[in-house]
Amino acid sequence: MERSPQPDGPLHQVLAQRRDRRGFLRSAAALAAALGVPAAAFPATAFDRSMLHDVDIPRSAPFRPGWFRLDNSQNGEVDLNGLAASGAIVNLWATWCQPCAVEMPSLIALAKTVSIYGINFLPIACDSGGAAAVKAFYARHEIVGLPVLTCPDNTAFAAFRASVLPHTSIVRSDGLVVASISGAVNWSNVNPLDIRQLAQ
Repeated sequence: MERSPQPDGPLHQVLAQRRDRRGFLRSAAALAAALGVPAAAFPATAFDRSMLHDVDIPRSAPFRPGWFRLDNSQNGEVDLNGLAASGAIVNLWATWCQPCAVEMPSLIALAKTVSIYGINFLPIACDSGGAAAVKAFYARHEIVGLPVLTCPDNTAFAAFRASVLPHTSIVRSDGLVVASISGAVNWSNVNPLDIRQLAQ
């Protein structure tokens, strides 16, 4: 005869955790669907929301990013000024960075919302694998519609005064960085109108 686990025993706790995890993954799938991201687009670990933090985006003294190497998917160098002519959200990330993957669904959703104001979303991968690694990541997680932009020599770190990944900057239409934040952010709690105001 099979014994029931003790109410506070280790097995009971494991079973409870599994039930909680299944419910959490169902919620994660619903969130992904609401954001227009396929349910399979991100691994289960990417929904460890304890990595995310809520913030009021801190404004900084405006500065112009220094020179950095920005390549597109054809391995050709491109100009940030042309990509940020109406303002931009610049996100430094990497394919191996789990916190980057955690924040990506809400960041993509915010980017879609502010795109109606002409604000571009520029996810710049600081990844030694270059465009091939980014394309593989997008394919693996069924991400579509994002540009493939890389900075293989990591010069973007100094250009945007970043120290960790992910690092996100709001670039105004005149090319100046007016706000920056490091770490994985819960972008679903950020007002798109605040981004619009910053980027104008």
